[in-house]
Amino acid sequence: MTGTLTAQTKTAYPKPYIAPNDANACEVNSAYYDLLIQTILSGNERLFVIARLGRGESPDILRRRLHNVKSYFEGRLKPERITFTQGEKFEGEGRVEFYVGSELTVVSPSKRNADLCVSCCGEYDDAKYYGFGKIDKPKRKRRKT
Repeated sequence: MTGTLTAQTKTAYPKPYIAPNDANACEVNSAYYDLLIQTILSGNERLFVIARLGRGESPDILRRRLHNVKSYFEGRLKPERITFTQGEKFEGEGRVEFYVGSELTVVSPSKRNADLCVSCCGEYDDAKYYGFGKIDKPKRKRRKT
C-alpha cells in the first residue's frame, strides 16, 4: 500500500488514493473505507460515493457494486452524512469514487463486470455482499441417486 491516509487531517490523503485491483483489494478497500468513516465522523463533511461503469460493462454490475458499498457503510455513518449515486461511464475499468466534501479521495477500481470487494475475505461469509459466491450463489441441488 502506498501513501498514507489518516482521519486527523485532510492533507494526509494522497490525491486520490487508487486502490489496487488485485488479490489485496478486499483488505485495502476495507482499511480505506474505515478511514473514510473516521474522517467523516471527526468532521462536518459529507461523503459522496459515485459508481461508474467501465467500458463494456453491464448496468446490473453498477447496482451490485453500489449495494456492496452501501452495505459496508450501513450503520457506520448516518444516512444524512453519505450520498450514493451513479456517474457517467468511464473509459477504463469500472470504479467507485469516494469524495470527502468535494475532494476526490479514494478510487476503488473493479475488473470488467466484477463485483467490488469491500471487506476482508473472512467477512464475505456475510450474505449481505454480492460476489465471491455469497448473495448470488445458487443453492446446490442434490442429485437423486
